[in-house]
Amino acid sequence: MAGGETTDHEAVQKSPEEREFIRRSAAAWGQAHLAAGGEPEHVAAAVEATTKFYAPDPT
Repeated sequence: MAGGETTDHEAVQKSPEEREFIRRSAAAWGQAHLAAGGEPEHVAAAVEATTKFYAPDPT
C-alpha cells in the first residue's frame, strides 16, 4: 500500500495476498525493533496483536 492510502479492513481479511503482506510487514517491523534494542517479549506481543487484528486467519 502506498503512503496515505486507506484500505477496507474486511477486504484485507478476505484476501490471502493482503493477509500475507500484513504478516510479512509485521514480522519485518518486529525484526527492526529487535535490532534497535526492543524488548523481545513486547515486540513479539505487538507483532502478534497486529497480525491478529489486521490479518486474522479466516475461519
